[in-house]
Amino acid sequence: MVRIPCIIARMSASSDVFFGLGISSLPEAPTFRPILEEWQDPLKYINDVVRPKAEPRCGIAKIIPPENWRPPFAIDRSTFKFKTRLQSVHQLQQKDTGTAAKAFWESFNAFQASFAAKSRLSRTPTVCGRDVDLHKLYVLVHNLGGYNSVTNAKSWRSIAETLEVSKRQRLSHDQLALT
Repeated sequence: MVRIPCIIARMSASSDVFFGLGISSLPEAPTFRPILEEWQDPLKYINDVVRPKAEPRCGIAKIIPPENWRPPFAIDRSTFKFKTRLQSVHQLQQKDTGTAAKAFWESFNAFQASFAAKSRLSRTPTVCGRDVDLHKLYVLVHNLGGYNSVTNAKSWRSIAETLEVSKRQRLSHDQLALT
């Protein structure tokens, strides 16, 4: 018979004590084995039989349904439909960029607020007439090791291409000035 303690505690191998109580002092959770007639309405059985006995004692119980009981299939197959979403394979291992982008913009806005009104950006920066996605720029530069690494490796051209800045112009990091 398996004993299920009412308090589940993560205990170290060297200790059998949880908050000063010996593990042996924890009451055993009651086990219920309803017959098929009792189990016709599981929620009624839990409310009428299990709760009055388990709740006051320890708040947990183990219920073993009858062997010949089979739960009914609760979905109407003729009307049930579920929505799927298109997910590209290359995105499966990427972290949630929505949360990362939100954190970036919160940090960026706090950074902007620390400057005098004249020093703040009043509109979206553009390069070669194209709006620059600052979060995407940040991620690209960060993934390549930061500003100094990108500059030393002369990787600004690849960043400009990734940001879809005009390929006709050859840009150095000095030319990527915010306008």
